[in-house]
Amino acid sequence: MSDLEPIKAILGAFLDNVEAVKHLHQNISAPQMATTFSIVDQNPLFDNTPIIPESDLFYEKENAYMLLYADAWNFRTYMHRRPKPTIIPEYYQQLALPIYQQWRRKEKEVFHRHCEQIPEPSDKLILSDYLNHLASTASERNEHRDVWIESLRSLLQFLREDTELDQKGFLEILFPSHESCKGMEFRKGYSIERQGKKTKKVERRYILRKIEETVYPIDILAASEILMNLIQTILKGRPNVQRSAAEALGFSWLCHAIGNSRLTTRENLVFNIEIDNFKSIDVSSAKWFQPTHFISIPSLFGIVDVPVSKTLYEFLFALPRDIGSNRIFNMDLDTLRRTFRDKGVKQSPRALHLGQITFLTFMSQPHEAIGHRPMLKKKGFKDKKETVAHQAI
Repeated sequence: MSDLEPIKAILGAFLDNVEAVKHLHQNISAPQMATTFSIVDQNPLFDNTPIIPESDLFYEKENAYMLLYADAWNFRTYMHRRPKPTIIPEYYQQLALPIYQQWRRKEKEVFHRHCEQIPEPSDKLILSDYLNHLASTASERNEHRDVWIESLRSLLQFLREDTELDQKGFLEILFPSHESCKGMEFRKGYSIERQGKKTKKVERRYILRKIEETVYPIDILAASEILMNLIQTILKGRPNVQRSAAEALGFSWLCHAIGNSRLTTRENLVFNIEIDNFKSIDVSSAKWFQPTHFISIPSLFGIVDVPVSKTLYEFLFALPRDIGSNRIFNMDLDTLRRTFRDKGVKQSPRALHLGQITFLTFMSQPHEAIGHRPMLKKKGFKDKKETVAHQAI
């Protein structure tokens, strides 16, 4: 049996703070009945009996954000999104021609056919500019011949095998891969261009990321309801599911923090982080309304410090760990997925009609379109026959 009392104490204190804020909201919004007026100063005399106001969607959303950010008083501190990395990784600053020649020597069979392949870069063009040129050729110039796409796929696979994890982000943004999602496709479309006084519809291709339906975000009320279900399972559920519910809650919270930071990473990288990844700064030296606790997360752009609330920081630190283990999450990921689904999602009336929801869902920032979830494919939609241009790269 694992000692869950420390994390139960942390959750109890957090819920007490949530209730304190709710009570404050109620008092602020609650009207009071004026029973009569004073003749002397003509001011109303209020009845001491409070009137409970009807449910206010604004405060309902506020309560949801408190649960999502694991902070009752200062959750807005974590709502400011960090800008995405703009520095081009070192690997892509080297000349493109030597890389192109290495790939061509390795993949000789691609060039046996006398068809036009992706063009050879100039001797002064760096790799990042060359890849941007290929992306522009595929989309803006409407290049979609199968042999051209096939040679592009071959080059991209060569680059992925040649780069370290923290150097893959630049390539993933231009050309998504199976490792990070379901790959990509070139979808037919058009753009409007002006020609003199007239406009013309010009055919083009769009490079689209193919993702699992579970990646699409859900609304904040459904997400917070799932988290509350897991909290209640930890505090009141059967002893044999309390630990898995605790790890599922912690991983859900961490996935939400990562989604809020728009971090380009992978589920398994987050799941395998260790206690050594925890960081905090002295509160006295911190700026007002700035995060003081962080968790370093490996990403495709290197290690990134993701801000988390003090509650989440302490909760993850207090999770039971196996003897000799330094990892935050010690249970099997499939077990956590099952607990998340059975004790979190299936117990949520708001989430039942929103499709499949997993930890990946929490890596996409929840939205305020209550009751809705964006989906690329609708039921009854049939894919067209795929060519090389439509297949995931």
